[in-house]
Amino acid sequence: RDGLTRDWLQMRSSTWEPLEEDRWLHLGRRHLFGTVGSAVDVHMIFRDSCESEADRPQQLARILRFDHAVRCAPPDAVILNVFDLVSAAQIPNSVLNNTVFHTLGAFHAAVEIYGEEWSFYRTSDEKVSGVFRSPTPRQHAVHIYRQS
Repeated sequence: RDGLTRDWLQMRSSTWEPLEEDRWLHLGRRHLFGTVGSAVDVHMIFRDSCESEADRPQQLARILRFDHAVRCAPPDAVILNVFDLVSAAQIPNSVLNNTVFHTLGAFHAAVEIYGEEWSFYRTSDEKVSGVFRSPTPRQHAVHIYRQS
């Protein structure tokens, strides 16, 4: 896995050997000292296990599953998707609004419900703007998806 530029949620044994690598969860680009990057909400799911407790790390890896919280949300959940206003705002937004600092930034937001995303924006026709359905949730030609 790319451990230099990306952050991963990994499962490892007590001797730090990788476990269940095919189930590791990509969290996003590597954070820079906790200031550049965004928060990631993760959903953790346990299933029952009747196996012996001889090898607890491997047993835990078999009964535990992680996924991004947005993917696990019920279909009628209302999700607020936040975007950087433009690509040039990504670095200033990351420095000014992150896990350490909470100041200001230039953002766009959209509401997602039943798998459809709605937001206010101007269309390719400069005279037409309003609330429109996005073709694909969490993707936009100008705004850069940040988090939900």
